[in-house]
Amino acid sequence: MQVNRCGWVSEDPLYQHYHDTVWGRPEFDAKQLFAK
Repeated sequence: MQVNRCGWVSEDPLYQHYHDTVWGRPEFDAKQLFAK
């Protein structure tokens, strides 16, 4: 399955993982929010 990614995501697996699992997802826990 093809995933649509932003232009800043390269072929680097770390960027891809971050984009697919973290980027753009809301964070409501204050400790987690400021840990990033």
